[in-house]
Amino acid sequence: YEADPNVKMVVLLGEVGGVEEYHVCKMMRDKKLTKPLVAWCIGTCSDMFTSEVQFGHAGSLAGSALEKAAAKNAALAAHGAVVPDSFDTLGGAINKVYKKLVSEGKIIVKEEIEPPKVPMDYDWARVSTLIKVKGKQSLHF
Repeated sequence: YEADPNVKMVVLLGEVGGVEEYHVCKMMRDKKLTKPLVAWCIGTCSDMFTSEVQFGHAGSLAGSALEKAAAKNAALAAHGAVVPDSFDTLGGAINKVYKKLVSEGKIIVKEEIEPPKVPMDYDWARVSTLIKVKGKQSLHF
């Protein structure tokens, strides 16, 4: 994303467990990631539990204090990322960075265009036998 001139900012959604977010901190420190970064690591509530709690689709959990979401959020903020106060304010943080980039002229707002119309309604095409469904695979004519 750093080399793509069309990418103006990066949004990172991390999680409790693992250390990948610290690799991003190192990239920021080493100036390999210079674009604005808005970041949030989920699982900050894990400190409220007396035992380890698993989060996310992979059942992530912190194996050390370094792997806790709060520690990762603090590290990302210390390296220059915009880290909101909570997941609920992530959208607002993204919007704030976006508006700043617009005001600096780094993002040129373009008029929204109407998306192209789908050539035909799927249900109608299926009923009219333009599309035949056999098992799990659709056959298109």
